[in-house]
Amino acid sequence: MLYQVDIIPAFELIGAVLNYAFRADESDDRIASSTSIKEWREKVEGEISSFLSSDIENLFRFNLPVSFLHAGVLRFRLHTPEELCEWLESKPVPAAQQLIMELSDLQGADPAKVDEAAVKRGLEAYDSLLRTSLSEESEVVLYALNNTEAFLGRVKAVLSEFYDAFVKPDLPRALAFLEEKRREHQKLLDERGPKFLNRITLDNYGSLYSLEDEIRIVISYYANRFLSLNSRHYNLIVYGFDFEQLLNSFDTAQAVDQFLKALADPKRAAIMRLLKQRQWYGKELADHFSLTTATMSYHIEKLISSRLVQFHTAEKNRILYSINQDGVEEMLRLLREDFL
Repeated sequence: MLYQVDIIPAFELIGAVLNYAFRADESDDRIASSTSIKEWREKVEGEISSFLSSDIENLFRFNLPVSFLHAGVLRFRLHTPEELCEWLESKPVPAAQQLIMELSDLQGADPAKVDEAAVKRGLEAYDSLLRTSLSEESEVVLYALNNTEAFLGRVKAVLSEFYDAFVKPDLPRALAFLEEKRREHQKLLDERGPKFLNRITLDNYGSLYSLEDEIRIVISYYANRFLSLNSRHYNLIVYGFDFEQLLNSFDTAQAVDQFLKALADPKRAAIMRLLKQRQWYGKELADHFSLTTATMSYHIEKLISSRLVQFHTAEKNRILYSINQDGVEEMLRLLREDFL
């Protein structure tokens, strides 16, 4: 297995926007931001206009813009943020519609004839991975298909303004730092192979990919604690450099605090008890607790980030969740170390 850890500068712009859009979600995560990232985010929060802030939060809380940008960079070999923005500026409507159809599992359909029911069927297998509801995500897909030029223009405007103000000035330094991390992680990947990949994917690598798959592995600076696993259309792993925290020994007290935070909500503890009995689909769990799929996704994400839950794809690419036995055993071991 000869995998390479890559850097794609265009992904840094996407990661920076994601970092800002989900800046409030860090408190419960096991992976904490580095000081340099915290300082960058404070600068952004102190200087960003309310209009740009609102546009970012309204656009990038949805899955489609993020997956669309990642797919566009890979499909059309857009290496730099400038190339990404120029591609969006060129208004590639047919190519954009094709990407949107693929990402929504609507291949072969006529974009002009796609309705909400068709979009929901295409996205249903992934609804537990969405941060918003299936209905909201479907509305975004339909808007992007029916108003593709406007969708491209809006995404480009947000990316360009954010890039010029908050990413471009610091990007050379960030890429130089990231190159050092890339070399370190490449060495670990060469030494540990699948064990390295399983750790940075929170124990989900083996459930998504086989050793024969050709995987694109990309390390990110601005998406420092984000993980993107795209097993539908691109064998892609994008992970933040702060995931190296998972490769090192944790302070026992810190690790225990993170486990306890993950289980602080009674619903998460109840989810763990259900998953002890059998594997569950996200929609099943949401229905069981009378929650929206977006709310259930939030809870599941916290459990996955603490290595207490893992997932794999089942029939029709639906996502099944189960107990992460290794993570639970680690939690029990650390609890004994900390309290006994």
